[in-house]
Amino acid sequence: MDKEILTVEDIADILHVKPNTIHSKRWKEKTGCPLNKHGKRLLAHAPEFWKWFESHKNA
Repeated sequence: MDKEILTVEDIADILHVKPNTIHSKRWKEKTGCPLNKHGKRLLAHAPEFWKWFESHKNA
């Protein structure tokens, strides 16, 4: 993906989970996924997300 900003839907597709999982406070705290709230939307800055993804891929 060549996006600068990833939406919850993008992240759900990458991680093979449902979007509701990503919205879960418990999941966010457990995984440490770098999400930012922009208005009512949860977004991730792509470079930060991919760095997190690579470091947690085998966990």
